Amino acid sequence: MDEIQTYLGADGLMHCTVCKEPVEAFYPKGSLLEMKKHHRQCACERQAYAEEAQYFKEKERRELVVRNKKICFEEKEMEGFTFQNVDRDSSAIRIAEEYVANWQKMKQNHMGYFKMEYSL
Repeated sequence: MDEIQTYLGADGLMHCTVCKEPVEAFYPKGSLLEMKKHHRQCACERQAYAEEAQYFKEKERRELVVRNKKICFEEKEMEGFTFQNVDRDSSAIRIAEEYVANWQKMKQNHMGYFKMEYSL
């Protein structure tokens, strides 16, 4: 992250020039360090941190999907299979499509694909 620009405020603390929040704070009164200052995040830094955390969370999810696809699909061309580009006459496809369409209910009831196949 880029170094933030600061100015000295009337309270004796450094403030961010963008959001105007202090980027320093005094330690609590009564502590041994009460007259010393420490860094604190301003709104700009908190926002940048949140965006970075979200980026890495999404990146981790994308990597997990890629890893799972490599595990699940034996052949590279299988990764592109969707319900739209498959033979609609297959009973297995109809069962799989029904399973996906009702995923939340299946997950809630702890129903796997094989349980569903037998219950249809």
